Amino acid sequence: QTSVNYNWEYFKHQAKAHLESDYGKRIYAQRKIDVETVFGRMKGVFGMRRVHVRGNQAVHNDIGLMLMSMNLTKLILELRRKGGHPSTSSEKGKKNNEGHLKPTVFIVLFLLRTGFFPAPLFMPSLQ
Repeated sequence: QTSVNYNWEYFKHQAKAHLESDYGKRIYAQRKIDVETVFGRMKGVFGMRRVHVRGNQAVHNDIGLMLMSMNLTKLILELRRKGGHPSTSSEKGKKNNEGHLKPTVFIVLFLLRTGFFPAPLFMPSLQ
């Protein structure tokens, strides 16, 4: 026997109507730009599908390390793209990979974070 929860159906219909409105479409389109790309990179590139530590502070530190490595990777790629780092190009205009870190270093360090940081890092809050 199948039962129908009419309260649930009401809220589903209300959410659908909200998403189909002009405001809802605009907000939903913005979601793809703001949030989903960050989580996609966290999962796809950095392999972070879940947090493997316990406690609010440990989770905060683990995610902070991951976000910091993502930002450093972006910074290096942006510096390379703009040519703002002196070691990214040589005199002849060729790429010179000596003397600076590659973005993959940060990805590998993040993936190996459990080996480098077996216990949660202690980072006192500045409050």
